[in-house]
Amino acid sequence: MVCASLTRTLAVALASLAVVPAAAEAAAAAGGGVSSAQASAIASRLALVRSEERTHPGAFSQVSSPIAGQWQVGFYSHDQEFVQVIVNAADGRVLGQYTGFQVAWTMARGYPGAFGRHLDALYIWLPLCLLFVAPFFDWRAPARMLNLDLLVLTSLSISLAFFNHADIYQSVPLSYPPLIYLMVRLLWLARPGAPRPRRCG
Repeated sequence: MVCASLTRTLAVALASLAVVPAAAEAAAAAGGGVSSAQASAIASRLALVRSEERTHPGAFSQVSSPIAGQWQVGFYSHDQEFVQVIVNAADGRVLGQYTGFQVAWTMARGYPGAFGRHLDALYIWLPLCLLFVAPFFDWRAPARMLNLDLLVLTSLSISLAFFNHADIYQSVPLSYPPLIYLMVRLLWLARPGAPRPRRCG
């Protein structure tokens, strides 16, 4: 009984996956849009795809439509997707082309407003950084370690800026120095004999 139920559920799920591209194909044909074959041809002509195909023997493409109005063209080699291209189903415009981390990790594609919406815009983020630093910064003794701690923690914003612009290869290395500094500072404060803050009361 359970096996039969699971079989029916699996069959319905597979059928729904097959219906989505078919529905997108029908909509494109009815509205004079781009078919899946045309989307695949558009993606295949891209310089990035041609360059990657030269280093991936036996490459093949597969078209799907996980989002209405878009064709997703994936290029595979040995069942591993190495390039993904998003094509507008209405006019054939290339909306995005991704390799490496960005193929599987959509968070790394730098979609506007994907994280924090408008909060990470410069005109909002920079004043927030100032509000974080200003109340604690010791202007009478600029060389204090406290001031350096504040500036180092705020420098994580540089990594965030590269991340928001989909530059993972710059964003990740730039996050290491502040984190290493934080680890060293915590180990230094936890050393034997280090002064402890006075308890209130």
